[in-house]
Amino acid sequence: GYRGHLWGFSALYSTLATACGGELTSEEGAIASPNYPDGYPPNLGCEWLLKASPGNKVVLTFVSFSLAESDYCNADNVEVREGSSNGTLLGVYCGSDIPT
Repeated sequence: GYRGHLWGFSALYSTLATACGGELTSEEGAIASPNYPDGYPPNLGCEWLLKASPGNKVVLTFVSFSLAESDYCNADNVEVREGSSNGTLLGVYCGSDIPT
């Protein structure tokens, strides 16, 4: 039967996945929304800090992306920031278009 649309995202980056957030220092790995590929639970905030060794940069490549769409991505979204959760905002993403 029809299950309806399931929301979620997955991304590859150049650092090991934790259940919902954490500090990751591996050279490469994967992160995903909780329960991926099934839908993520409501009212959840996850924060991952992806750390590169000095002189290197983190490359984040989304391979799957499907979040609820909202005006200005002010509901379900993925924020990408530089340095920390208070760092420079690099992008806010929602909807079904894979961020590039």
